Order: sequence, then structure tokens, then C-alpha cells
Amino acid sequence: MYTSPSLSALGQCINERLNVSEDEDQLVNFILLLADRMTQILGSKGIIKNLEQGKVVLCDRFYHSLIVYQGDFTSDYFLNSSNYLVKDLVDFDLLFYLDVSPEITYSWICKRGEVIEREEKIEKLIEKRQKYLRVLSEESDKEKIWVIWWKS
Repeated sequence: MYTSPSLSALGQCINERLNVSEDEDQLVNFILLLADRMTQILGSKGIIKNLEQGKVVLCDRFYHSLIVYQGDFTSDYFLNSSNYLVKDLVDFDLLFYLDVSPEITYSWICKRGEVIEREEKIEKLIEKRQKYLRVLSEESDKEKIWVIWWKS
């Protein structure tokens, strides 16, 4: 299973930056996330190696999350070029998007009893859900995307 950011030293650095960085630092965060993603794909224990060995690979995020979370901080050209690079190396066979209302998500976040991070505020959750739904609707391989609505 692959996470974004990864559990590597670079991924931990990115996690720290994401929680404290100002908006003007987001392009740097995007580049670091892209480097982390490329390591996960091309590394000696990466996605491609595992696929070549016939293993099933699960990722909790893919290039769509870069579009949704870092898309506001870079040009469309740079964002699309970066994501095409990732997609050219390895594409998904099936994508599950668990569509949970921002209100339910926010209630879960509040129940953790931890500090609510910038991207976890209700306004951001609403914005990011809308972006995910838009990005997924624009995906050319719609037959490979399963949207699951969480009702609670």
C-alpha cells in the first residue's frame, strides 16, 4: 500500500511542511510531493517493481490528489505536465472515490480530539470535495472510476 505523502523521510518532511507552510510555499510543496510520488513509482520497492512481480498495488491517493490540493498554487501547464508524467509511467486500473459529505468528515475530525489542520476546516473540505468531483468527472477513463457515496 502506498500513501501520499509516503512514509519515507521525504514524506515526513512534506507532512510537516503541509501543516505549517504559507500559501506562497505551496509550489515547493507540490514539487516535493511530485518527487515523493516519483520515488514511490520508480524506486527499488516502487509501484512499477511490484507490478512487474505480479503484485496488486493499492494507493490511498494518486495524481488526482495533486490536482485537488496543489492545483491552486501552480500553473495548469506545470500541473498537467507533471500529472501526465506520472500517468505515463503507471496508470490506475480502478479508482474508488469514497464520497463523504464534508459535514460528516468534519465531525470525524473533531472526534479525534486533535488540532484541526488548515485543510481540515469545513470550508476547505467543501472546496476539496467539489474539486475532486470535478476532476473525476473530467477523467478520460470514467469507466475505471467508482464513486461510492457514504451515507451516515
